Amino acid sequence: MPSDYALCPGWWLWDGTLLPTAAGSAPVLLAMHRARVLLGWPVANAMALWCASLLGVVVFTKDPQGGTVSITGKIHLYATALSCVSLPVVGWALGRRHRTRQEWRRFATWSRRLALAAIPFFLRSSSPSPSTSCWAATCRPSRPGWSNG
Repeated sequence: MPSDYALCPGWWLWDGTLLPTAAGSAPVLLAMHRARVLLGWPVANAMALWCASLLGVVVFTKDPQGGTVSITGKIHLYATALSCVSLPVVGWALGRRHRTRQEWRRFATWSRRLALAAIPFFLRSSSPSPSTSCWAATCRPSRPGWSNG
């Protein structure tokens, strides 16, 4: 799972990519809303959920594979799920809303297609796989207070 990067040496790189992504997505949300590209509260809320869930992924650390389940680990899990769902929903909704406008038709088509195509990749990255055990063998927890189990 991608969040396993947060348990390895260099975990700050993982956090250092998600924080600017969340921080950069917030002004994009505002700009799209002001330009009337992002219309309707459900789509705006889904975009805001994207920003907030990325922050949640960083703030609440993932539980190590095979370790005990903690509250922060559960919050991380739900924040990850929300971030994986919310952005494709926004892309699909934007494509659907603007599909009839001539100047947006090509972008709207690709937005819908890419949003739908992203779903299997998100499902694949969040399900346990044989590579998880390989990951656990090569990656040792490096955050303070974590044991090698």
